[in-house]
Amino acid sequence: MMMTDAVVYSILVWYIENVHPGSYGLPKPWYFPFTKTYWFGSSRSDVYCGCLSDFWRCIWNRKKWGLSVIENDQACVMTSRTTDSQYFEPDPSNLPLGVCIENLVKVYKSGNKVAVNKLSLNLYENQITSFLGHNGAGKTTTMSILTGLFPPSSGYAIIYGHDIRT
Repeated sequence: MMMTDAVVYSILVWYIENVHPGSYGLPKPWYFPFTKTYWFGSSRSDVYCGCLSDFWRCIWNRKKWGLSVIENDQACVMTSRTTDSQYFEPDPSNLPLGVCIENLVKVYKSGNKVAVNKLSLNLYENQITSFLGHNGAGKTTTMSILTGLFPPSSGYAIIYGHDIRT
């Protein structure tokens, strides 16, 4: 009887910790044990590539040109962003895209404090990246979002083809 209680309480704690993780962590939906992605992970083809508005164009290009997911993500992001080249250096075309952050926003509910405001950034393999800025610039908050400690208020980030929210 005690063994049965231990198993039941362990399952209950596991479920509650996933649905209500407390102060840190991303909460899962109440039905998460019934999803295929929880048990088997998300396939890279299920996540977004580049900008959300270009999703279907990206899928079509992947099939047309036979690109891998990483190559397709890189191609979509590079064509979807328009910046004045006078102020920004071009993205490297020979390096695989590792992390893609698009319009990331984090607003803390206590005091409606905006910690990160529409951050868009590509990080490539074999490059060193550092976050510099004054206190309160959002460096730690951005890293906390990327590691899954806090959920973003809006926007998304893709790390090697996997959305950080899943």
